[in-house]
Amino acid sequence: MHGQGVCPHMRTLLALSIIALAVAPATVASQVYFADAKLQAAVKDALGITTDPTEEDMKRLDKLDAGNQGITDLTGIEHATNATYLDLGRNDEIRDLSPLSGLESLTYLDV
Repeated sequence: MHGQGVCPHMRTLLALSIIALAVAPATVASQVYFADAKLQAAVKDALGITTDPTEEDMKRLDKLDAGNQGITDLTGIEHATNATYLDLGRNDEIRDLSPLSGLESLTYLDV
């Protein structure tokens, strides 16, 4: 600094930083909607988290053992795109299996 405030080089650096932040894409993880609180609780337990799962969290879910939990709706599980093992057996009120249709990594499924 030259005793006159911010030097021209610092102004340029500051301006470039502001521009970079303004055009940078947002990296906010979006939360996954679960219609069934019991499914959400099972997913949180499997992931070892206490917060509501995000789409990024769901990509980490590879195994879910949630048999006989009283789950009635699978909405939200469609985000578990890397899941290889899902045990949802003995949840006799599940009627719609469409959230499972895109889970192409599954090697074990019990519903």
